[in-house]
Order: sequence, then structure tokens, then C-alpha cells
Amino acid sequence: MRFADLDQYIIPYLPSQVRALDIGVSTGVTSVELYKTLKENGLNFQLHVCDPYSKVSTSGNLIKSVWNENDRVICHFVGPICFSKNFRFRWLISKLGGYFLDSICRSDKPKFQRWILNENLKDLLRENKITWQNLDIVSDVATAPFDFVRIMNVLNCDLFSLHIMRLALQNIVLSVNEGGIVLIGRTMPSGINNAGIYRKVGDTLVIQRNINDGCEFHGIFPGIFAF
Repeated sequence: MRFADLDQYIIPYLPSQVRALDIGVSTGVTSVELYKTLKENGLNFQLHVCDPYSKVSTSGNLIKSVWNENDRVICHFVGPICFSKNFRFRWLISKLGGYFLDSICRSDKPKFQRWILNENLKDLLRENKITWQNLDIVSDVATAPFDFVRIMNVLNCDLFSLHIMRLALQNIVLSVNEGGIVLIGRTMPSGINNAGIYRKVGDTLVIQRNINDGCEFHGIFPGIFAF
């Protein structure tokens, strides 16, 4: 269980009735584990999950374009080389190539859909025990705010521009109830989870607990994070 330690840390901060959102679930394995943790701890909960890249479509052959579930272009592949305008400027050629390929990419091309979700998560979705949210946190705000939001291994300073990350963080703040809890972090190559538990106060996220080395964004986005 990749986030088992984080899930146990978060339980004392949650109300007995909680509306939760897991962002960037990928295959959904860790979402299923979160569902089990909330259930085993006797919480009355609604768990929602989202990841516009878990349901993707591809188009083209020589230039293969990848689209998310909202029909927005994620990236393009020319052979093994990836191009995306969302990359940081340190990947300048890939970033500029992404802008160019976006401009010539046709949305009316035939697309081949792929769904990478784990079968256990699919079962819980079919049984309405977990709810799928059609939400891209970079561009969208949740229509109804949540009491708890978890976002692990999504925001990465090495890949995404500071502008994209700031937009995502601002939308996360807007998607949480006042006093709600946010868990942000990522798993390091060593397997250690570095994360922070935050409480929303006004327009900021106030640290409640650092787990291992904590979240890496404090000094980068001081207007969003507070000590």
C-alpha cells in the first residue's frame, strides 16, 4: 500500500462525516486503498476521484496525439519523443514543439479510447460506492467544495511550469470547504512519501503536519501556503 502511512496520518484531522476528493488517481489503486481506510475507521464518507488522464484517447500514426477525457490535448509523440506545451522551459524544444503540434492537431481525427483504471476501482464506480468527477484541476474548480482533498504525485516542479502549478493550487484551494483538509506531496525515488497536511483558512493552506520532508512548495508559492 503506497500511501498507507499517509492515510493513517490524515484520519485524526477528518470529521466523522466527510466528502473527499482524490485528485490524479492514475490507475486508482491508491484510491481503493483510501476507500478501505475511510471505511475501516468508521467514517461516514463520500469518496470522489478524478484524473483526466485515466481516460485517454489517441489519434494519428506518425504524430500520435493524446487527448484527455475533456477532449483537451495532453501531449504529442513523434516516435519516442514527447512534446507538450505544459513542460517547463528547461525542456524548451519539447515545450515549443508542443505549441506547434497543438496548432496543427485536428480534433476531428478518429480517436481510439483507452481506460487505465484498476478493475477494483471500476467495480466501486459501477456500484456507486465511489463517484467519478469530470475534473481537470489545472482548469476547473469543483462545483461543490470538499472537506478533504488528496493530491499525491501530480504536481511536480521538474515537469510543470510554475504558472500551471499555481493555477492548479489555486483551484484546489477553491475546491475545499473553509476549515477543510488538504494532503499534498509526492513519493520519492526511494519510496518515501514526502507530504504536508494543511487546513484551509481563508485563501491559504496552513500547515498542520509535515510528513517526512513535507511538501516542497512552501518557498515557491508563499501566497498559497502559510506556516
